Order: sequence, then structure tokens, then C-alpha cells
Amino acid sequence: MTGYTVVGKLVNRLNTGTLATFQMSWVNQTLGEFRIKIPAATTAGITSEGQYDIMITEPGGDKYYILQGRAFLDPGFSGV
Repeated sequence: MTGYTVVGKLVNRLNTGTLATFQMSWVNQTLGEFRIKIPAATTAGITSEGQYDIMITEPGGDKYYILQGRAFLDPGFSGV
């Protein structure tokens, strides 16, 4: 996947504001394996539901959404 880019974003339910941007790193670019994450320090401040998508852009400029959906961040209780 040389020349490809992967980006992702988490927005509020109405898509009027960005809650977080995914950090992306290649695990194995030749095989198309990558890792996405949002740091805990960022998610700790998110108090609402949202929606997200992950998009790949080919070297020629074509774009594809490979993953998208609703997001609900539950802080849990085990780590408290």
C-alpha cells in the first residue's frame, strides 16, 4: 500500500464538531496492516455519543470509507 493514506475522525452526533482524530501507524504497509487509536487523554474528555469513519486514499486520489459507525464511549468502572 505504498502511497496510500489512512485517516479517521470521531465527530459529534450531528457532525457539527470533531471530538477526536484517530492516530494512524503502519504495522506492515506491504500487507496493508495498520493500527488506529485515540489516546486515553483525548477520550477522557469526551462525554457524548458520536460517529466515526476510517478512510483510505489511494495514490491516484480515489477515496474509500472502509469502516464507519456510531460510537459510545463508556468510561467503565474497573479502572476507578
